[in-house]
Amino acid sequence: MKKRILLLAFLGLNLLQAQYAESRLEVLSKAGGIPLFEVKDSTRLCVLPLQEEWFTVNGVFLVETDKVGESIVAKGTELFDVNKEKVGEVLSDMDGVVMQAMTERKFRNYTQVILSGAAHKTRFVSASVPELEIENTLKDKNRGRQDERFTALFENEDFEKREEGEFYYYVKRLDHCNFETEPAFRLILVLKGSLPYCVITNGTKFNAPKLKEVRDVSGYTFSYFQKPNERNHEQIVNVMYSYLPL
Repeated sequence: MKKRILLLAFLGLNLLQAQYAESRLEVLSKAGGIPLFEVKDSTRLCVLPLQEEWFTVNGVFLVETDKVGESIVAKGTELFDVNKEKVGEVLSDMDGVVMQAMTERKFRNYTQVILSGAAHKTRFVSASVPELEIENTLKDKNRGRQDERFTALFENEDFEKREEGEFYYYVKRLDHCNFETEPAFRLILVLKGSLPYCVITNGTKFNAPKLKEVRDVSGYTFSYFQKPNERNHEQIVNVMYSYLPL
């Protein structure tokens, strides 16, 4: 029987709703690769679209310091959450792992690590992945349903709202993927009134129907649903830059 589980980022509060065939998730080395680590339900993770069928999965965990080497996490190593409760286990030896010593006294016997891999998109409810939910919402021709879906997404995924000039900016942070305390944005949806005007993506693929123009600025992609004039584009670019960490 399928079980509905929640995948949360380790140091945050944002929810990623997920549907699994079992109460655990195996994260693979790549699309169709070998299992690297597994986590139980309610484990906190960062999930990003990788390609059409697969997602990149990052997890920030605690491990016992005496169980790991320099950038090496061995098969069988137990994974713990911030409450020092076991949430998973490493299934294959992993080298080149990013690690960070814990400075708080209560974590003195633990090291923080980032484990990464891939999982098939069928493991996740698309409505919990901002890029996919925006794409699917834009395909809905009913304006009332569009508004309802956007409102639910902004609330459930903890988007930041900003109003400037004639535009509303809904910002999703790229948080919980690493040790950064001031994460950059993951995605910005720009509305003009109640109508989608532009989506700005940071390293994630975005597909949408009826795009009028696509521009790249400093590695960030601006997908416009209405053809922008230069003044509007410049304003939106400036707002985007304000969400980049110093």
